[in-house]
Amino acid sequence: MKDTEQPWADLMALIPPEMHNGVILESSRFTHPTLGTVKITVRSTARRMTARRKGSVVAVSVPPRVRVTDLMKFLHQVRTESPLPTDIPHYHDGYRIEAEGVTFIIARKPGKGAMVEAYPTLPVTTIEVGEKVDFARPEATRHINFIIKKLAVHYAPQILIPQAKLVASKVGATPAAWTISTGERTLGHCSGRGVIALSAMLIFYPPELREYVICHELAHLTEMNHSPRFHTLCNTYCNLLTSPLPLRILPLLRLTAPPPSAQPSAPSASPSPDPDKQIYGPK
Repeated sequence: MKDTEQPWADLMALIPPEMHNGVILESSRFTHPTLGTVKITVRSTARRMTARRKGSVVAVSVPPRVRVTDLMKFLHQVRTESPLPTDIPHYHDGYRIEAEGVTFIIARKPGKGAMVEAYPTLPVTTIEVGEKVDFARPEATRHINFIIKKLAVHYAPQILIPQAKLVASKVGATPAAWTISTGERTLGHCSGRGVIALSAMLIFYPPELREYVICHELAHLTEMNHSPRFHTLCNTYCNLLTSPLPLRILPLLRLTAPPPSAQPSAPSASPSPDPDKQIYGPK
C-alpha cells in the first residue's frame, strides 16, 4: 500500500514497540516504506522535528515525547513537499561556492597526486585537488569540507565583524566585543559578559539571514532569554535596517540548494599565493 493511502496507525507499527507508547521514548531506527532507513534521535533541546539525508539514511531529530502520529505526518510532509537537505555536496572540477566576500573554486591540479590544499587568497580561493582524488568517495568530500571550513574561519573576522558592527550601529546596540566561532549548528552566541560570537559558517548564508542572526544576538544584550520581550526587541532591531528584514527573510526560509550547473564555470585566475601564508591541506 502506498504511503499516501496507508493509515497513520499502520505506520506506527514500523517503529519497534519498545521504543514508544504512542510517543517516542528513545532514539531508534526503522524502515519507512518510501524513505528507506529512518534514524530517530531524541534531543532534549529540540523544539521541533527536523530531517536531513545522510547517505542512504534519513536522520530525524525530534523533541522528547513527540507523538508517533505527528512523526509519521512530518515524514510524509517532508517527502512530498520538498527534497531533503543533504550533508554530501557533489563536488567536481570547476565547482564554485559563492560566499560573502570570497568565491571558492574546486579545481583539478595535475601533479598533486592524492593531495587537497589551498592558499587563502581573496576574492577567489582555489582549492586544488590532485588527480588521484576520487570526488565520488565520501572521504574526499570530508577532506574538501574540512579545508573549506578552515578557510571560512580564516576569512570570517574580516568579512563578518565589519558587517556586524554596521548593523549594531544602526540599531544602537553595543556589545563588549565580537568574536568568531566555528559552530556549524549554533550560528551565534551572546555571553553574559556581552561578548557576541558569530559562526564563521555565516559567510555561506544569504545577507538577510546573517543580519537576522546579528540582530538576534544583539537583542540578547538586553534580554538573555527568548521571552516575548526578547522577540519584540529583536523584531524592532530587524525593522530598523534599511529594508525591513522580516519582509526580506521570509522568501529565504524555503530555499533549497540548487544542483551543480551542468556546465560548471572554469576556474578563475586567482592572485599569486603569498609563500608566507599558510597552505590549507595535509602537512
